[in-house]
Amino acid sequence: MNNKVIGNKTEQLYLEMIHKLRGFATLIPSTHLGQPIDTVAVVSGTVIFADIKHCSSDRFNFKSIEDNQILAMDRISKAKDFNAIRTNQTVRIGFMIYFTILQKFKFLNYDVYRSYVANGEKSISMLNNDLGGFSDEIKRF
Repeated sequence: MNNKVIGNKTEQLYLEMIHKLRGFATLIPSTHLGQPIDTVAVVSGTVIFADIKHCSSDRFNFKSIEDNQILAMDRISKAKDFNAIRTNQTVRIGFMIYFTILQKFKFLNYDVYRSYVANGEKSISMLNNDLGGFSDEIKRF
């Protein structure tokens, strides 16, 4: 399977998971100008702006994050505090990564990703569950 097919299947799996959690999610369509993020979801009062990623190893390589995704998340991050206060909701921004080995999604917060990159890290282990790493599945939101 090529990356596009795998990506589409992973996005569909994410949408199904959100639906099972009685949440709402929609994919952001890709245009000739690109796609800033893959999806916006709402689960239990939490708004999630996420790019959906697929990882077939035990480490998520930051090379799979595109420049336009970083730019979009930077812009959303700057606006999120105002929006969270205004709507009285929690806002999460980051990467929802499906690890084939675990057969589940893990969430990598965008601010955590930026700190790892600033420290010269090139990837993160799927087993990294400390406060600076991955959060558990989306059910935690």
